[in-house]
Amino acid sequence: TVALPCRGGPRLKGGTGRLCKMQPVNEPSPPKNAVDAFFKISERGSTIFTEIRAGCTTFLTLCYILAVNARLLGDSGGPCECSEALKDAPGCQFFDPEYQECLEDFRRQLVTVTAVSAGVACMLMGL
Repeated sequence: TVALPCRGGPRLKGGTGRLCKMQPVNEPSPPKNAVDAFFKISERGSTIFTEIRAGCTTFLTLCYILAVNARLLGDSGGPCECSEALKDAPGCQFFDPEYQECLEDFRRQLVTVTAVSAGVACMLMGL
């Protein structure tokens, strides 16, 4: 139990403050298994189920970001241009196979860059 300072209670010795009542301190529960003991999950006030759920949520968010970021940035066309034969045709980006191939390659590169930058950012935050 711990004494908590408050207003209106009896003065402490030396006039350093007042005390209201003794409050029980929530002691962390002992580790339930090796994973809990290693990561100190119970000690930090969480459960293994909560941590697994948070990890799955983070993973699914990352999958979404990888797909959407590459799609949005890829729609800009990036460095891709229509082939010489179809360059002057209006809307050539919709039916030119060379342009489509370049665009798919560009999207793959964007997925890789997004994943690498997210990995580096996570490592920097972990330091």
